[in-house]
Amino acid sequence: FELFDEIIVLHEGKIVYSGERGFMLDYFEESGYKVNRSINPADEVLSIVDEHGDELPEFFKKSGNESFDLEHAEHGEQLMYDQYSRNWFVQFFWGVKRGLQLIKNNPSITGSRVLFAILMALIVGTFFYQLGDHQSSIFGTQGALFIVATFPAFQALSGLPTVFSGRNVFYYQRRNNYYHAIPMQFADFVVSLPVTVIESVLFATICYWMIGFNSLFIRFFYFVLMVLVIEVYFSLVTKISGFLLPSFLIANILMPPTIFMQSFFSGYGIRPDRAPEYLQWAFYVSPFRYLYEGLCINEFLGLDLYCKNDEFVPPKSDPLFDKPFILGGYEGN
Repeated sequence: FELFDEIIVLHEGKIVYSGERGFMLDYFEESGYKVNRSINPADEVLSIVDEHGDELPEFFKKSGNESFDLEHAEHGEQLMYDQYSRNWFVQFFWGVKRGLQLIKNNPSITGSRVLFAILMALIVGTFFYQLGDHQSSIFGTQGALFIVATFPAFQALSGLPTVFSGRNVFYYQRRNNYYHAIPMQFADFVVSLPVTVIESVLFATICYWMIGFNSLFIRFFYFVLMVLVIEVYFSLVTKISGFLLPSFLIANILMPPTIFMQSFFSGYGIRPDRAPEYLQWAFYVSPFRYLYEGLCINEFLGLDLYCKNDEFVPPKSDPLFDKPFILGGYEGN
């Protein structure tokens, strides 16, 4: 803050102060407002503007302290456009540039998402470490595939706070024809895509090799692609929900159970043929059903499974295992 020479303070597009940085607190104090000089001046002025914003623009115009002028708009009035001043490509370009700057200004958000994905991959990989291709590992493999399929969807919910933090700015700029919704939302998607790809690829790769899924590269590529697709899909769902739902609180309440209900009809918890007829439609609209089914086919198609000694019925240690049937044995079957 100390690096600024001149300060312009706005409220809803109208100027409430324009002048030297060192005189700013004096101006509001001399105008009759209580000023707390023991805290950050910028925070204190924002508090004053939040509380008295409606009366400050008119007071500033009467104060005679005007030192800022707009070339294409009357002083103190909000700048508005009847139509977009730039085409969609230019709007998209500036949207990407702004999104990259926001990521640069908040590296901890990106870093925490990537680190959390790695941490969860290590936890899942540890629980299902090297399951193998024997008979009893089938259920564990199915459970691991289900967890891997659902985690990216819940991971995408971490984008909700970001959506709501920038929603008011987006509405304001769209309302005043600064930017069109389509190029700006597409720019936001493009900017967020690299982070989504990185965390999805890291999560899928760590889980895949720690759990010991099919070693064919084409199977590994399909696995990573499906994990990426489901996270991109739910990232878009999260953004859309952030603009449709009235508040972050409501979105935070509704989104997790919505994802859970969709995952419930994936075919892992309950098979479609065992569900009531009036719920059959839910299996067809759940994206997890197709994802989970695809991951299972990708893993088990053409896989040779075997039985360990203790998985035979009867076990090989049974004295009658190799005896002929006439003697009550099993003839090695």
